[in-house]
Amino acid sequence: MGQTLTLSLPDEMYVVLKNISEAEGKTVEAFSTALLSNAILAITDDPLLQLAGTLECDIKDIAERHNDYIGISLMKAMRGEGDA
Repeated sequence: MGQTLTLSLPDEMYVVLKNISEAEGKTVEAFSTALLSNAILAITDDPLLQLAGTLECDIKDIAERHNDYIGISLMKAMRGEGDA
């Protein structure tokens, strides 16, 4: 069997969920269950997340500034500078 989960959603969110469910030919409950299941799988089955904490690096603020570092690397690559 499984567990029952009761959610309270804002009306606007429920209307969007209901409209998408109907367009998919599913009930709100079935669509929501599939949506939540897929989200959980994406979080728990992320191959990059499995590497978390296994790599060594001298950069200590990577969690906070990862977008900055990606941007810097992309700019260097676009400019043809060294090892981007």
